Amino acid sequence: MLRRSRSGLLRSAPVLLLCALLCLASSASAEVVAVAAGIAPAVKEAMEAHVKGGGEPLEVVTGSCGVLAKQIAGGAPYQMILLSEPKWPQWLEEKGLLKESAAFAIGKLAFWWGKADAMIDLNSIPSPLAVPDPKTTAYGVLGKHYLEKRGLWEEMNRKGAILIVANAPAAVVAVKSGSAKAACVPVGTEIKAGGTSAVVPEETTPMIGGLLASAGPASRTFWNFCLSSEAAPIWRKWGYDVR
Repeated sequence: MLRRSRSGLLRSAPVLLLCALLCLASSASAEVVAVAAGIAPAVKEAMEAHVKGGGEPLEVVTGSCGVLAKQIAGGAPYQMILLSEPKWPQWLEEKGLLKESAAFAIGKLAFWWGKADAMIDLNSIPSPLAVPDPKTTAYGVLGKHYLEKRGLWEEMNRKGAILIVANAPAAVVAVKSGSAKAACVPVGTEIKAGGTSAVVPEETTPMIGGLLASAGPASRTFWNFCLSSEAAPIWRKWGYDVR
């Protein structure tokens, strides 16, 4: 019985190895889109609609805009980007890494509270306030700019009332954990995270996407979908404007 079992294992080993190699090849062949963490929920819905319509799915990698751009410059195997801050796509273009780009939507800053019944009053922003890192994220830049215009940025920093975090999802986590009372986030965050938000309509950012040098047909098809009238209702649902 023992010998027959070993023989069966030996005979099946090549089949198992072939299956494993095919799975690895399939995974390795998937094209990858690098997505700003704050807009990832909206992109996920766009991807679902794209696949439902017959498109090929892409693997999604999320992070702050600056970190993703630097990963691409360092050779990360991404084929497409969907970022929320224009300076990083421009930086990639200057390096010859981004071959095609355009604004697919316009994002707006919001201040987010974790409780649905919270009072929304931008004249009295609660603290500590979680702010995505202005060095690498769009909504950190917008939040800092808005607070600077109101003369609050330096004052809040002196009081230790600003908590710098990696990105918008990390800002939401900070509020939910009790480390902060409110957060600077993309408009539409409350759709996934719950709570309530107050939109700052004058603080906007063009959300730039595009294709990298290694983009294949799956990336191009999804990119075209992101720019299409089919995707526009999804962007609007999440609070973004569409040109």
